[in-house]
Amino acid sequence: MKFRTTILLIVLLAVFYSCSKDEFDIDAPDVHTFVQQLKNGTYNEFYYNEAGEKVWALMPAFELDHVAELIELASDTSFLPEELKCVPLNPMSSRIPFPSNRPGKIILGEYLLWCAQYAIEGGFPSLDPFLVNNNEEEPGKGISAKEILEARNAYEIWWNQYGDTDINEETPHPLSGTPYRWF
Repeated sequence: MKFRTTILLIVLLAVFYSCSKDEFDIDAPDVHTFVQQLKNGTYNEFYYNEAGEKVWALMPAFELDHVAELIELASDTSFLPEELKCVPLNPMSSRIPFPSNRPGKIILGEYLLWCAQYAIEGGFPSLDPFLVNNNEEEPGKGISAKEILEARNAYEIWWNQYGDTDINEETPHPLSGTPYRWF
């Protein structure tokens, strides 16, 4: 009887631990957990300076096997919480990471496409995580939610065509043939 109780207790603890675990492995990222943490403003993977102070949020080690999921979730055009300290950005950029027509606003779907492009290129695709329309006269003006969905569709078509191949310098950019580019 004691043996059964011990086994049951071990199984229950294992289930409880796996269900309550909200840690994030930056080297083997789970896209859904990452997105949920971004939406909640709870992403907590940082580079720290010598004084132990947070300097910037670290980008998860997204790879090509994450791209389809990032593109799928990029249909969410809600705004991220305004707490930028928990959003991984390109640490080389000294600019404010928002388009001029959306001060303080990052759209989740657009940001996830930026993460997908990060995985495709193996590094940051641009200094800032927003798209612009090449036909727009105002530099730095971001695109609309409808245009983000069009860009997402271009990524999805591109991924369906090239995702299972050897992506290299000669592979067209996902936004080729669209008026959009990373700022």
